[in-house]
Amino acid sequence: MKLSVALLAILIFLSSCSPYKQLTPKPEIFSREGEYIQLLNKDKRFKLKKGKKYYMIFPGTQADNMYLVLRGNDLPSLTSHLTEQFTKGKGDIPVNDESAADDNVNVYKIGRAAPAYYWVVEDVRQNLELTLDYRYVPIWRYQFETRSAEFQLTLARNKVDQGNYEALGSTLRAQDLRFDEELADTRRKNQTLKSLQGELQKIEAIFPPEIKNSDDKAYLDYVGLKNELERELRFQENYQVMLNALDKASASRSDGDAFALAVPDFMAFFERKNEYAENVVQEARQNIGNRLPELAPYLEKVLQQKTDISPIDYPLDKAEALYQECNQQPEARFTAVAGAIRTFNRDAEAVANARSGLEDIKASLEATGEWPSDNFYPRLQSQIDKLAAALPRVSATTYGKFAAYRCVTRLDQAARATGEEIRTLQLGFQTAAALVPQINRLKAQSNYSEIIRLLKLNPGLDFLVRQYGNIDQLSLQQQESDINIALENQLWSVAESKIRALYEDRNFLDYDAALPRKNQTVKNAEERLVSTVEEESRKRINVFIEANKAVYQKVDSLYANPAFSPVHELTFSSGGASVLEANKKRIQNYLDSFRYDQFPKMSIENLYREFERNPGDNAVAKARAIVTHGKYYKGSDRKIRNLVAECDPQAAKWITKPTEYRKIYVLPVNTNSQASNEYMFKLNIQIESDAQFPVFDVNIKLPREVAGRAGQEQWYERITMNGNVLKNEGRFTITSPTPENGFECQLSPVQMVKNRDNILEVRFKHSAFKVLEVSVMCQRPLIKKN
Repeated sequence: MKLSVALLAILIFLSSCSPYKQLTPKPEIFSREGEYIQLLNKDKRFKLKKGKKYYMIFPGTQADNMYLVLRGNDLPSLTSHLTEQFTKGKGDIPVNDESAADDNVNVYKIGRAAPAYYWVVEDVRQNLELTLDYRYVPIWRYQFETRSAEFQLTLARNKVDQGNYEALGSTLRAQDLRFDEELADTRRKNQTLKSLQGELQKIEAIFPPEIKNSDDKAYLDYVGLKNELERELRFQENYQVMLNALDKASASRSDGDAFALAVPDFMAFFERKNEYAENVVQEARQNIGNRLPELAPYLEKVLQQKTDISPIDYPLDKAEALYQECNQQPEARFTAVAGAIRTFNRDAEAVANARSGLEDIKASLEATGEWPSDNFYPRLQSQIDKLAAALPRVSATTYGKFAAYRCVTRLDQAARATGEEIRTLQLGFQTAAALVPQINRLKAQSNYSEIIRLLKLNPGLDFLVRQYGNIDQLSLQQQESDINIALENQLWSVAESKIRALYEDRNFLDYDAALPRKNQTVKNAEERLVSTVEEESRKRINVFIEANKAVYQKVDSLYANPAFSPVHELTFSSGGASVLEANKKRIQNYLDSFRYDQFPKMSIENLYREFERNPGDNAVAKARAIVTHGKYYKGSDRKIRNLVAECDPQAAKWITKPTEYRKIYVLPVNTNSQASNEYMFKLNIQIESDAQFPVFDVNIKLPREVAGRAGQEQWYERITMNGNVLKNEGRFTITSPTPENGFECQLSPVQMVKNRDNILEVRFKHSAFKVLEVSVMCQRPLIKKN
């Protein structure tokens, strides 16, 4: 509680210490419209001290467009301003003072924006007792009242002296007027009064609605001034028209052309004739009417000298009206030339309209971005028929003696040329109207080739051909699309025939322009055909190899399978026979690489693994399949060839190292299994030796099932060395395989030929039809005890 009391005391102290002192008038200030009221403090003036600061609160107003006016002789001694928000020296935003050069008046525009305004005195330059009046007043009233005398004086000074106007035709003749001076003076005054009129209109724009048609004195003064101003302006405008007409008549007295060209100025006067006194009108008629015969020669000259076919820009209606205003009838000469000009203008305008209509039609032909619809040309037919009907016929009977004038003959030529062009388009549109529906039906079928044929049958319809400017491109795109669809569906023959057809196609609107793209399209399609045939052939051969690499029956037939041929035999190339053969060879070479390398290689490797892994499972058939694959293998892999040799009874197995046993597979050589099957194996013994005629012992370890009865009967049928039969006689021995020697048969000594093939062939029979394993070792002969 003590703290609150202390705080309140501090605020009261600070307020009492504020540098601004409030001035509170009594009686209080009211914001209603009225005259000036003096600001007093109980019938006394406020005393202001030098160097002090003051402020006074003026209530706001609920009316729009109001002024707060402060008036007093002491204002020049003060530095003051009006503000909506009083900040006590911290940055007021002053309301603009709209007073003129009078230092004793401040004028502030106020309104509904603020509930109160603050008149702030920042500085008092001397001690004084304040003399100050205030007034709330509508802006329009203040502006009009303060400048009313100025407005009246401006109007009075800029009125035109009407003495010459009133004397014209009686004591003053038109030719006696000094037109330049009169016009210049009137124009200057008229400009000043129009400026005054503009200022009055600005004031009227802010009239409150209730003031109009009231008996407010200021308003009535305003209306009186405005009406008087408008009457003077109307007179000045009429006076200028009169002066201008009479000046043109006077200035053209010796110049018929100038007189004829001034007809609009003369009629401008007569069109206001009711605004003028009768003496003025009669003076004008007298000065102008006598000159009317000069119009016909001028118009004849204009028509004669005209060389183009544009309409003649002359106000004939005004010229004819001028005769009537001057109470005269046009002479025959004027009537004839005026009629010829009217006819020429009418025909020139009709030809111009026809030309314009033609250009619009041509533009519509060029502007259409899409192909024309079925009703496009019937619609144009209707338009051009209207142009033909409206086109005039220029003839000598129409123009009479003026028919030979250059502009008339040129108009005739233009009309004829336009008519011919219209007739040409009429015929063309008639043909196009019948042709377009056919084209649109063909378009729906994507039959662009037939569309091109129809267009080429009508070469005269250039406008139609231009509308189908993209037809060649569409035809190429369609043919390319047909080729691609055939390729995607693997219809190779169809695709190739379409490529050939495209290559041979010359049915284009602009063949030379379409040729580069056509050739490129053919080239691309060919390349795709070749690559697609190659790719599909590769896919097919890969599937075939994967499915048949383990097959060991009828191996020869595998190599006759169509998978080793292209999926399609190429028959065409735009590059000619050499390119065709090159493409075919490329694909066949690729397939041959599978036929003579990859397929036999993969099959041999696969079958040999199975052969070794399980010799009891169709090993003879697998070995023979390996040998058959070997017949087709043309690769360079020595390992593959060795595998084939291992399975081929006819291939001699090499023995190159002494004292090392070499396992070889022995297969029956008869085709089918019999009670007793024939077996054979060959050895090619090539062991290095320094002897000229080397001799070796050949040790052959036989399977028990082959050598088991060697003690009772000879296990072999024949053994030969380089074709010579080896017999167990003389120094040469063939030992019998027995369980004691591990069923090993020794041939000793075997004579070799140095640096040549030494083929040892062994034939025997065995009841089983299977693959047998034999181990062979060669060594130098051992000395044996007798």
